[in-house]
Amino acid sequence: MNNLQYDLLPVNNRVDYVLNKDENRIVKKGAVVSIKHKSVFEPVLSVIQKVEKNIIYTRFPDLFLKSNVLKGDCVSCNIMQDDFEYVLYGTIIDIDIKYPWLVGITIDDIKKFKNKRKSKRYMVNFQAQVFVGDTDESIYGIIKNLSMTGANIVFKEKIEIDSFINLLVRSSIKNDLYLEFKGKVVRLIDKSEYTEHGLEISNIDHYNKENLTEIIQQLEKNEKSFIANCLK
Repeated sequence: MNNLQYDLLPVNNRVDYVLNKDENRIVKKGAVVSIKHKSVFEPVLSVIQKVEKNIIYTRFPDLFLKSNVLKGDCVSCNIMQDDFEYVLYGTIIDIDIKYPWLVGITIDDIKKFKNKRKSKRYMVNFQAQVFVGDTDESIYGIIKNLSMTGANIVFKEKIEIDSFINLLVRSSIKNDLYLEFKGKVVRLIDKSEYTEHGLEISNIDHYNKENLTEIIQQLEKNEKSFIANCLK
């Protein structure tokens, strides 16, 4: 179904189509879902365990317990699939404290967006130093997601769209491997305490490209292991 036809469906039909009738079954057991809740600082990864009508069940994330997430709370769930991103808006209706510790989310609406990213991104927490212009002074930031072609970084300062910055990134998953590259700011999101900067990698040398490839491969292995563990 193309994007226009999908968007013209009434909300109830749209939810039913994506959850139960879509032949590609985007929302299914084993699908990785990124869950956002107002009390949790950043999205939490989980894996769909089962789908029953308009209810999805995922493993209860540890951060939900630490952040006092309760029944009746509203959440949004993001699922990436090829050229599209699906955002499922719903309400937590059940939290089971017995194994396998499932949380049930009833889906009230689904939105479908064209995914403009050129490659798959992985959620990370990498420290980074950001250099603007020719100055030796750096800005401290945290890389929140990373791909072969771009990244998302947060820091206090605000750098305008289309600006170029140099980054030194410390990878914490591959023996403290470091990355250096130049990025172009292509997106800004103002938060109350920081600014998210969406970056497109504009220049990276061969050595750092190999390091980036090695990190992405490790992140892919980690994701597959995470899915397998969640489905046990």
